Amino acid sequence: MKHDPYFFHRTHWHGVGQAMGNSLRERLNIRIYSLTVQSWHSHGVIGATRHRIADVIKCLKDAVRWHLRIDRPIWAADYDKRWCFDWKTVASRINYVEKHNLRNGWNRKPWDFVKLPPELQEPTDGTKPPFSPA
Repeated sequence: MKHDPYFFHRTHWHGVGQAMGNSLRERLNIRIYSLTVQSWHSHGVIGATRHRIADVIKCLKDAVRWHLRIDRPIWAADYDKRWCFDWKTVASRINYVEKHNLRNGWNRKPWDFVKLPPELQEPTDGTKPPFSPA
């Protein structure tokens, strides 16, 4: 590694997430289904996009570096990505990410830009969606 690991201070986690979400929405028009920030990594679930995942990740990394005014890389060159091909898998991934937020002492969706896809939202008739993330 060229640089020592960078750890986000807990007081920065929420602001880092806000910067990430703002950047994804404003620069790439990406829907964000779930997001969490931890001391040395983050997790997110986004909607389908025509953007290359490498471009999405660059958008996130740039947003955080700009937000924190850091003049060095803060994440590794690689990243883990998981593809979801059905709503049951999407719901499972959202639940995984939201559990991190609960452990942070936050609610499941601590940013107003985080929205469930319509396919997973509670129906207005009171029935449950087929795959609920919680």
